[in-house]
Amino acid sequence: MENQDDYYSTIYSAGSRRRRTATVLYQPILVVAIMIIVMMISTTTTTTTTTTIFTTGFLVQTTQHLQKQPQQPHRPVLPIFAVNLKQRLEQQHQQLKQLSDNTDTTITTTLWFPVKWIDTKDDNIESVDVDTIEHIQNLAINLTAQLIRSKLYPTTNDNSSETKSTTTIEEEELLHSPPSQNVTMIRNVDGDTDDSINNDDQDDTVVQDTTTTTPNSEPSTPTEPIDAVSYAYGRFLDLCGSTRRGEQALEGLFEQELAVHSTPTIVRGAVLILQRLCVLGMTYGLTMNAYAIDKSTTHMTEPYDDDEHTKDYFEWTSDSSRRLKRNALRNESIKWPAIQLLAALNKRQSSLGAYELLLKLGAWQPHENLALIRSGVALRFSDAENDAAAKAQESTKVDPDQLLGLRQNFRPFKVFTIDGPGTSEIDDGLSVEKITDKTEDTTTTTTDRFRYWIHIADADRWAPRQSELFRMARKRTTSIYLPDQSISMIPSQISSHVMSLQANTDSCALSLGVELDDNGNVIDDSIIVTPSTIRVTYGLTYDQVNEMLEDGVAYQEEWELGQLYTAAKTRQRLRYQNGNSEQMVPTKIPQYTISVYSDPTAPDKIGIKVNVELGNNTGKNQSAIVGDDATQDTTTNNNDNNPLVDEAPVSAANILVTEMMILAGEAIGRWAQRVNGTITTTGRDDDRNYLQLPFRSQSPPNYKTRSHEKKIMMDLLEYNVGGGYCHAWYARRFLSPVTVSLVPNPHSGLGLPCYVQWTSPIRRFQDLQAHAAVKRYLRRQRIMELVHDGQPVPSEVTAVDLGCELVSNDDDDDNNEDGSVHLRLDSVVDEIDYKDRTKLIGPVVFVQRHSQKYWMLEYLRRLHEKDPSTELDVLVLGCVNPAKRQYAIYVYGLGLEWRYSSPVGLQAGQKFKVRISNVAPNNGQLLFVRIQ
Repeated sequence: MENQDDYYSTIYSAGSRRRRTATVLYQPILVVAIMIIVMMISTTTTTTTTTTIFTTGFLVQTTQHLQKQPQQPHRPVLPIFAVNLKQRLEQQHQQLKQLSDNTDTTITTTLWFPVKWIDTKDDNIESVDVDTIEHIQNLAINLTAQLIRSKLYPTTNDNSSETKSTTTIEEEELLHSPPSQNVTMIRNVDGDTDDSINNDDQDDTVVQDTTTTTPNSEPSTPTEPIDAVSYAYGRFLDLCGSTRRGEQALEGLFEQELAVHSTPTIVRGAVLILQRLCVLGMTYGLTMNAYAIDKSTTHMTEPYDDDEHTKDYFEWTSDSSRRLKRNALRNESIKWPAIQLLAALNKRQSSLGAYELLLKLGAWQPHENLALIRSGVALRFSDAENDAAAKAQESTKVDPDQLLGLRQNFRPFKVFTIDGPGTSEIDDGLSVEKITDKTEDTTTTTTDRFRYWIHIADADRWAPRQSELFRMARKRTTSIYLPDQSISMIPSQISSHVMSLQANTDSCALSLGVELDDNGNVIDDSIIVTPSTIRVTYGLTYDQVNEMLEDGVAYQEEWELGQLYTAAKTRQRLRYQNGNSEQMVPTKIPQYTISVYSDPTAPDKIGIKVNVELGNNTGKNQSAIVGDDATQDTTTNNNDNNPLVDEAPVSAANILVTEMMILAGEAIGRWAQRVNGTITTTGRDDDRNYLQLPFRSQSPPNYKTRSHEKKIMMDLLEYNVGGGYCHAWYARRFLSPVTVSLVPNPHSGLGLPCYVQWTSPIRRFQDLQAHAAVKRYLRRQRIMELVHDGQPVPSEVTAVDLGCELVSNDDDDDNNEDGSVHLRLDSVVDEIDYKDRTKLIGPVVFVQRHSQKYWMLEYLRRLHEKDPSTELDVLVLGCVNPAKRQYAIYVYGLGLEWRYSSPVGLQAGQKFKVRISNVAPNNGQLLFVRIQ
């Protein structure tokens, strides 16, 4: 073992002087041993040992080659020296594996083809040996490489039939030949090889002899043909973005004659290789270490993975893609087939090489969101899911709320929806009911009072619990909104139509009515919650509402809008007085949002807009498009025509909508406490009709142990350092995280005694669950009333609709025709878990922020490319790391906060100008250089 250590010290340049001396003595002995082996073997043999060590972003490969003559019919028995050398190589592999364990690298095996995919006689899988698998692997690599070459560089003279015949013959010969012939791919292992694909170098395989054989293990011909095109269909789901376009590009490779006439096993291998190419390419730009990657992929593990992972070989779903991505991020060996393919194509054997190849194939687009692909979330709906959505839309399933007489007719109400111009999933509407109280003298009336109605789309009507749509929503947890695309939680064919609150169309809603006192406080006894049918009168945009409020139309013909805005302003003052975040941080830092649009004049046909906004503000303060004259106006305040202004008046329409949604969250929380405070029982075993909702709460800042930091924060506020931005940045450290529980606690950030988020059931799974809980409570309450009055209970109402068992009094199950039933409230059916699937929220938020960051950097890259001398005004917000002189800066006009390393110390509130030094959107890198 000491000699072995000395031997390996020469490989890794690690060892003492004594070890180096021993190595010098050992090397001549090794050379002599090898010479003896060569002399004693009648025919020269070749032993190729390839050990691959993967590290993040690097590929280290050690290959030993000895020339050989063609294989002889009978192999002589190897001498003892050869056996010892083989053992030595095995020991070397073990040593490298130990090194891998100690250095966070992974030693991979060259065998990656699933044995289950190999067609053999009588399904005798045990007859397949290592040599056979290596045959198949190299044939699959060769096929995939040729398909890619034909796609990228089609020849003018189509010799597809000739290629088809020769390739098929080669496959069958290798599959039927004795496994003593092994196919080993010879490739250039330099990661910096030329990117061009050499069409003249079509054959990257050679037949070589192996050191060990299994004479009687011969694979057979496939027993059933395979349709290459059909097999490839859907196999790249969630690996090529959120549309079918990228998938079709890879599936189209298998439409070539070469693939159509290939054996099933080889086609399966080619599909697998392309899948691995996608997961290798998605790691381009990833800078996390192994620990961070392991932590960031915990949400990609499901309890059922151990039972279903074997199905991935035969049926590909979004879960299959998620498992592949998770395994690829955690285990570098998963990417080995892709590395072999890149070698066969003479491409960079790295994530960059895979990324570039997928771009050329059309599988990915130039601005492909790799963070989204890596996240493991379902990127699009499968054909089966779309079919289920279509059936749900056409379903004539009885509405249990209608059967029980719960759904109220609110069609006479004038209902307004207020959304952005491109919004398709409209989930909230507003209306005002004027109530006039008359005195005993009917000729005299008192002052009018108003009940404010918030109508939320009844998504539970179309996606009830345990339905296919419900499972889709649960799987995705939330809709994802990115600058260049959006991914719905529920298929758009139903979420944007029958489930949405469309204008001039009857829609199902869950409506909440509430009255306010003069100070904006909720009057608890006035709260009403009921399923309803509404008909939206006006579908408005924020700009339209702003215009109506400014012109006075909202206070005359459409007086309801004016009344809603008046109530919203009253509520805003109340929350400020209660000590919400606006009171703690009076000056907010404007933040950027990115929108991407089609621009035929841009080189990549994509335009970018940067909007700088305050919180609760839809009014655009700055809007810049690269290539327009307005670009420079957002980066300097020396332009009199467009001065630098980062704070614009907050949009009145946005205040209206925001305050009404916050009001809905407080009101339903108060209503839940009220109904739970007066529990109604069934009279049997003290059963209680109880409502549980996901209350969101936030503790107030704790200054007790941080008095020094508090003083700094108050000084920044008092002296208005940086126009208040420095105080806003510093105050973030005192904000407590928001928690969700079944117990109503105050929400300090909103300035409310309680708050429930339930106004976006089309876009948030937890809101959909809250709807189900409220409606179950109302249904149970209604059934208890029917039973109390001796009225029959509709038989169509199920236990899932109620969340508990509905039992006949005579213990005759399902016999409730005479209405003689009761609820078993202590027997919970399909319990609602509000923590279910919340693990996906964090990764989705990360993807959204990453996407915003990418497009901002791409905007800056174009800006720098157009004019490298562009100057930007920045403000020092504060110090992040004093030891490294790292500071947080704010870029005026762009709403961008970034980290800046300075060679000299800086002070909070200091302003200066910078230029862009370097920007790399894919790697998330941006460097500024100070110019004054």
